[in-house]
Amino acid sequence: MGTWHCVGICALILLPLTCSAQSAGSAPADGSAAKTLKFEAADVRRSPHVSEPWLDGPHLEGDRYLIRQATIAELIANAYSIDVGNVQGGPSWLEYYRYDIDAKTEPATTAGDQKLMLQALLSERFHVVVHNGTEPMPAYVLRVGKDKPKLKPAESTASSACDPQQPPPGSPPVRDFVCHNQTMEQLARLLRNTGGGGYLDQPVVDGTGLKGAFDFELKWTPSGGRDRAGAASVSIFDALTDQLGLKLTLETAPRPVLLVDSVNEAPTPDPPGTDKALPPLPPPDFEVAVITPYKPGGPHHGSIGNGRMDVHGLTLRDLITVAWDLNDSNKDAIANEPAWLNKDRWDVEAKMSNDDASEAANRAPQTDYEQLQIMLRALLAERFNLRAHMEDRVGD
Repeated sequence: MGTWHCVGICALILLPLTCSAQSAGSAPADGSAAKTLKFEAADVRRSPHVSEPWLDGPHLEGDRYLIRQATIAELIANAYSIDVGNVQGGPSWLEYYRYDIDAKTEPATTAGDQKLMLQALLSERFHVVVHNGTEPMPAYVLRVGKDKPKLKPAESTASSACDPQQPPPGSPPVRDFVCHNQTMEQLARLLRNTGGGGYLDQPVVDGTGLKGAFDFELKWTPSGGRDRAGAASVSIFDALTDQLGLKLTLETAPRPVLLVDSVNEAPTPDPPGTDKALPPLPPPDFEVAVITPYKPGGPHHGSIGNGRMDVHGLTLRDLITVAWDLNDSNKDAIANEPAWLNKDRWDVEAKMSNDDASEAANRAPQTDYEQLQIMLRALLAERFNLRAHMEDRVGD
């Protein structure tokens, strides 16, 4: 997980405030095709600081291709359809610094063509050069257990999905997926993307040899919730064995990898006219938001996520810290604040529109939180006449 650096101390400055060899541009199989497929325009820049960076994307929204908080290793993995763990070599920062990409392409561009365009972009803007190779790599291999698999052939091929189920309020934490029309490769990808709820620190590959698609439910206790679950706790390994008749084994064997020969840390500048070709997307906004003074003795807590913000008893300094993802322990992170900023307390209840919340829920969990942070900034500017900017200051 990356850490953000800046020169000196990065502070939020409050303005007067009143309470109102194969290059990445060529596909491994056919070097000529990728070079002819490019985004019409692309803005590439370092990602803004967030306390817990998480890859979001890629998404094709209309004619905009969007990736947020992606390392170069993740961009290469996406461009070549491989696990990020199979991107080998290159400098140490390959999995450290993060970048945002906002590019323009035809709305009907296929996923395959998007990958070729991303390869070309990496070659052009980061001068990425890679080649195929093999390396001994550890991985969890999904295999059939000693008995017959407990899997039902898919009843319908109309749709394919693994839907997460929400546990009842107050119950121990659980990961519960109801899956329809899923192949074993898709199950391996689900385990890979979720990290098995904290159990799996290596890629997961399908070694079952099972063909076709299946309907099943897989339910287990995330590693961080085992103490709370007590005797009812079920690890991902036991869940696979008991519920599906499968097993995970950690193995090491030569596996295909993509070796990075060269890459630049700083992308080349956006070509002239990029800002006109890519006008800013409309900022998100709360559908409804209510801010009221906190009543002494009332609840003092908060939750942010799932398209909602429900916080009570926070000072304006607390709200600013949340909105800009500042370090709460760094008292110099906010400058020029009036004395009452850390005195008066407020309750904030706000929600996104149902459409926006549904769209955010289909992305990485961080996306919903970031959207709410952007909305909170706009809300503070509107209701408290907050004006601020970021700048670097020298300090310990």
